[in-house]
Amino acid sequence: MKIGILSTSFFGCPNPAYGGLEAVNWNLACGLTARGHKVILYAPDNSQTPPGGFLYKTGPALDTVNVDWMNEEKADWENVKHTFGELDILLGSNWFGFEYLSKKENPELRVTHVHHGGLNSDWWKPGTAPFKLNIIGISQHMRRVYESQGFPTHVVYNGIDAGLYPPSHDKSDRFLFLGRIDPIKGVHIAIDAARRADVPLDVVGATSFVTNQQYVSQMNGMCDGEKVKFVGEVDHETKVKYLQDAKALIVASQFGEPFNLCAAEAMACGTPVITLNDGGLPEVVEHGVTGFVCQNIYEMEEAIMKIDDINYDDCINRVQNNFTKEKMAENYEKQFTDILAGNEW
Repeated sequence: MKIGILSTSFFGCPNPAYGGLEAVNWNLACGLTARGHKVILYAPDNSQTPPGGFLYKTGPALDTVNVDWMNEEKADWENVKHTFGELDILLGSNWFGFEYLSKKENPELRVTHVHHGGLNSDWWKPGTAPFKLNIIGISQHMRRVYESQGFPTHVVYNGIDAGLYPPSHDKSDRFLFLGRIDPIKGVHIAIDAARRADVPLDVVGATSFVTNQQYVSQMNGMCDGEKVKFVGEVDHETKVKYLQDAKALIVASQFGEPFNLCAAEAMACGTPVITLNDGGLPEVVEHGVTGFVCQNIYEMEEAIMKIDDINYDDCINRVQNNFTKEKMAENYEKQFTDILAGNEW
């Protein structure tokens, strides 16, 4: 197949620091080319060309959240839409689904869309399209969310490049929060849980791609610099070191987490995950096997105290069996094959 993957305007693929969605798009492009497909990655100018594939540059990367997301994504689509006619199928892995406008202009174009968050009802209107949307969700949780809005959805889990997350059984006594420093990620809850259990914690994550800078300052102020350390944004190599060394990753999201790539990255390093029961996280973390899925902060405190019950190899195996770029590419290939065979949804 000749496959197009239309990424976002924000970061290059892959981005050296923050950029989970862009990492997924990069991994998918690499995984599909390894399966023998011709892949064109449509992404910002500072992106890399997938090995064996092609890169079509959409424009400069924005590297900021303080822009008009829709207009920026539309501008990128305008820059590259003239090339879509040569594709067998186009995957929009972005926010607003402008590939559907190309489908409207060219009904023969086969399109699908993977969404990485909630479908905003101001933009996504159910029941109005004259063709199948072929929406893909990144968890069963998101499938239920989209279908409750009237959008039939298939599921493909995200995949990581496991080779970039070497496992380690040599753990420190420190726990880890890793993620965007944003209220919806529950950084304050992770800090509180660590304090209640009286364990050391490192707070690592993106601070630039955040609208609420006051929250970033508040979280920094909650850390004493010793028992609880505020590290902030780091590069990939440093992030992996924290993941390898951590006793466990604490995930405290409370917004209906679509997937959580950090949980998969941690398990690939042999690091268990303690998480709240939020969104798709119970699909990523196997309760009692690769970590603990908790209902509240009191259960998180208990989970911290019994984290040694988790076998590191079980964490590694869960990622190898479910959340690799190879597995993701295989599953997308199945969806594309169905669409091209006329089995759309």
